[in-house]
Amino acid sequence: MKKFGYILLAVVALAIVFFAWVIKSGNQQTDDINKVIDNYFSSLKAGDTASAYARGSKQFKESTSLAGFSASLKNFPALASFASYKVNYVSFADSAYSGTLVDTQGQEHTFRFIMKEEDNSWKINSLDVDLPLAEIKKDQKSKDEKPAPPEGKIMEVRVSDEAIDPLAAYAVPAFTPGTAVIHASVLTERQKGATVTIELVYMPTGDKLGPVTALPSGWYYQLGKGAFTKADFYFTKPTAGWLRGEYKLVATMSSGDRKEVGFSVR
Repeated sequence: MKKFGYILLAVVALAIVFFAWVIKSGNQQTDDINKVIDNYFSSLKAGDTASAYARGSKQFKESTSLAGFSASLKNFPALASFASYKVNYVSFADSAYSGTLVDTQGQEHTFRFIMKEEDNSWKINSLDVDLPLAEIKKDQKSKDEKPAPPEGKIMEVRVSDEAIDPLAAYAVPAFTPGTAVIHASVLTERQKGATVTIELVYMPTGDKLGPVTALPSGWYYQLGKGAFTKADFYFTKPTAGWLRGEYKLVATMSSGDRKEVGFSVR
């Protein structure tokens, strides 16, 4: 009995040491990443775009050139001229650091960094910034305003087995005959009055679900992509399940712009 007590104490001691190490590691990671974020914002405020860009990950630099990064900053001046910022939420699962930036006009902007560890140092994999409420209100159509002509461009079509976050990292998932819902999001340029129509096509036979039309909603801003909005759609599983094979989602905007994405059910 006494031996069992010693073993139990040893297990408890090891557990305490382990959790203390986890907490210490988490705190160290947060400190290291906060320094990267501080230096990033300091570089932007000082006008040193190249230094801020250098803190991006290899993946970010492959998808966004320095020229494209600089152009994005011009479209969102609050990142280069702000009064304060604060990180107020950390998700260790995906290395996401979210917070609030206050510009010189007192407007609040929500930002989220996705970080990536490379060569024993932390890099910025992406930075997403939401538009301020004041800008959204400014762009809303008044009751007396005539509908805008159908214009606009589709930036991307996404498909997933769960609701799609337009600001998160994205990859086409693996679908099965039992997938409950196929979600689709069409990311478009911010254009008043434009609509998006989507069809789900089963490639072996040409059978279709749709068309379904929706008005884009929700306004976002992402470095390297600029301001955009999105239209969401979903297709529920047929009674007998999804047929195996190749599918494609075809999205068409009222401007005539068209884009599609393929995926498989295995």
